[in-house]
Amino acid sequence: MATSSQYAERTYHDTSSPYVLPNDTPEQARLDEQALAIQSMLGGKPFLFDVRLLPSKSKILDIGCGTGVATTQLARQCPSSRAYGIDLSAVPDHVKASAPTNVTFLKGNIMEDLSEQGLQEQSLDYVFGRMLFLAIDDWKEYFSRVHHLLKPGAIVEHQDCSWEYYRQGTQTKLSGNWSWHQAVLEESQAMGLDILVGDHVGDHMRAAGLEVLLTRSFEFSMVPSEKNIPSAAVGFYAQRTLLKAFPDLLRKILTKRDLYSDQDVSKLTKECLETSSAEEGIFVKYTVTIGRKPAQ
Repeated sequence: MATSSQYAERTYHDTSSPYVLPNDTPEQARLDEQALAIQSMLGGKPFLFDVRLLPSKSKILDIGCGTGVATTQLARQCPSSRAYGIDLSAVPDHVKASAPTNVTFLKGNIMEDLSEQGLQEQSLDYVFGRMLFLAIDDWKEYFSRVHHLLKPGAIVEHQDCSWEYYRQGTQTKLSGNWSWHQAVLEESQAMGLDILVGDHVGDHMRAAGLEVLLTRSFEFSMVPSEKNIPSAAVGFYAQRTLLKAFPDLLRKILTKRDLYSDQDVSKLTKECLETSSAEEGIFVKYTVTIGRKPAQ
């Protein structure tokens, strides 16, 4: 389905998807580092639902699997089940070679019919998605697709950010009057993206006919703090790696409609990098939402 397109010396998915992040080797390394940091933030668990409770020979799907970290974890925790990982770009060959035998990696778009690749309606026992806020431009359709893929009584777990900034340990919003944040919010909305979707997943699940079982938010620190040890790993990851990805990300978003000059983008990017590290423990909300398809 997808070849790669070149943009600002980075390689990107060449698809109809709005996904704005790269698919090259540096991005794959970032995704691996991010997965480990998030797992630490969640108390050492990649999933809040205990997937070991799934029935034997379950069929599991990891949407937007990237480098296959979560897919592989699911397969190892559920050795009698089949774990599928799907992404717009192919999973790296070395990951495929080392993956458990109960893993199947697919290249495709979850918004399209994937029945010929083994993902039929009402065939899945558990669906997992993580950090898709820069990839999905129709959340109503996304969770409708998930609903159709799930068996009655099956589970969906979604983990995502709301990309706005708060003071550590409070609900005091810091980013409300930041020029760069307002620009990114407006331009991402024009692309159909919801960068605040972490706060909205529960509503989308209910609208799709799913029952919400759990909603739990975490502080995804952008600057590590001794006052929040569980989020220290994501804070160090943000400072070491994530912030370095922001200039390309902002350029991709802010130049989509040609409303901002190169000078504008540079100025807004500078503000972004400064404010994203404005104080110790500054964070964005990371929310885990677990839902279930009603049993028939």
